[in-house]
Amino acid sequence: MLLDVRIICSCVNHVDGTVYVPHPNYLADNEESSLSEHWEDVWCSSCGKDYKVYIAKTFNNLKCHLNDTSVGFDYGTPYENEESALSQYNLDEYLEVFSNQVNSAEKIINLDVSEDIEFNLLVMIHGHVVAAIEGYLASVCMKKIIESDDLMRKLLESDPDLGSRTLTLKSLYQEKDKVEETITKYLDKLIFHKIDKVKPLYKSVFDIDFGNVRWLFLAVKLRHDCVHRGGYKTNGKKVEMDRDCTIALIKNARALIEKIEYLLKEVD
Repeated sequence: MLLDVRIICSCVNHVDGTVYVPHPNYLADNEESSLSEHWEDVWCSSCGKDYKVYIAKTFNNLKCHLNDTSVGFDYGTPYENEESALSQYNLDEYLEVFSNQVNSAEKIINLDVSEDIEFNLLVMIHGHVVAAIEGYLASVCMKKIIESDDLMRKLLESDPDLGSRTLTLKSLYQEKDKVEETITKYLDKLIFHKIDKVKPLYKSVFDIDFGNVRWLFLAVKLRHDCVHRGGYKTNGKKVEMDRDCTIALIKNARALIEKIEYLLKEVD
């Protein structure tokens, strides 16, 4: 979702901008825990002053305010592309793959099946949706980082596993020529459903903050039981699967990727 804002700058210039509105956490149990927050910079082209706009969204409410209360500020009503929130972006191959995967999952989950089949269906869909998120996150890194010297440098400077490798003087020039190859191999081996690793990587390299994605950590944890034990825990009990929760997971997945796509425009 997007939101048009207007700031009457201290230099009297009217600053019109568009900011991103985060979707609420669709897996939340109540209004308070559905809160999603986002900060975005809007700058005045006349005097160059930077403003920070805060946007908060819950199931039923939207809050928006400016970090500087001394200037005029107003905003409109959130809106999104009626066809698809993701269709407003250029469909790179990895985004198209993700969209096809979650759209298919959504269609399958709405099929009328018997109760005994539904559990297995939800187990498979849960693993599929988490894998779709993982595939998208990996593809973005492989494409964006390898194509940019600046992003490769940020990765080398910020990643403790990759950037801390020691080099001898003898191998220094050889490694310099193989930086792209080294980074490619590193990203190829990185497990992108390890969100505790991927979330700070996106922040340090792309300056993209996932925000509160506890839902994703929990989804990844549940995915392990779905993929490796067919929906059963190590104690032999079934995991809890619910059609509404699986639909909410799909919505959260779309919302996260929509946010990343919006913020990637700044990187490009």
